[in-house]
Amino acid sequence: MARKEKILPEIQRAFNPATGHDISTILGPVDEEMVFIIQETGASKEEVLQAFTWLNDDDYIGARPKRPMNSRVCAVYEILQEAQDTGDKR
Repeated sequence: MARKEKILPEIQRAFNPATGHDISTILGPVDEEMVFIIQETGASKEEVLQAFTWLNDDDYIGARPKRPMNSRVCAVYEILQEAQDTGDKR
């Protein structure tokens, strides 16, 4: 039973996508288009934060994350990386 209780919050987060406010709070000033693109991934607030942290944390730059990225984190990471590489702050 303890395993089921431990998995349930993970499942609930997967069905609780980040809001525009969540995304803006994590990323700082970004335009509505960037918020919309990230929302389309279905990433949760925690997943957006994880992607943002991996992109900007010196401990992760050039290193593999300790945990593999799930598909939503990877999608957000790639969106943020592309925006960073092109200097697009949308």
